[in-house]
Amino acid sequence: MTIGNKRLGVVVPLKEQLKTITSKFAREEIRPVYVSASPYTGSFKEFKEAGEKLKQQEVDFILMDCMGYNEQKRQIIESVTQKPTILSNVLMAKVLSEFV
Repeated sequence: MTIGNKRLGVVVPLKEQLKTITSKFAREEIRPVYVSASPYTGSFKEFKEAGEKLKQQEVDFILMDCMGYNEQKRQIIESVTQKPTILSNVLMAKVLSEFV
């Protein structure tokens, strides 16, 4: 499913999470394309492959949904997909800055 006419891609740390993460977005009736890549043990190759999967699914933007992801990992995904990619920790910092 899309958000408006846009398709969301979500990167999660573990393949096992792919089965349970859908409920997180289901409340809003959003059904993203999911891929996994570990922020702690994932190699450049793993992140590149995750990006390729998202690219094949023609996502329009990407959320890296773990506080462990960093800018280096974000850049790999974004360079492969050529799509806007945001880290969940950056997203939270931006939201919280609105309260200051």
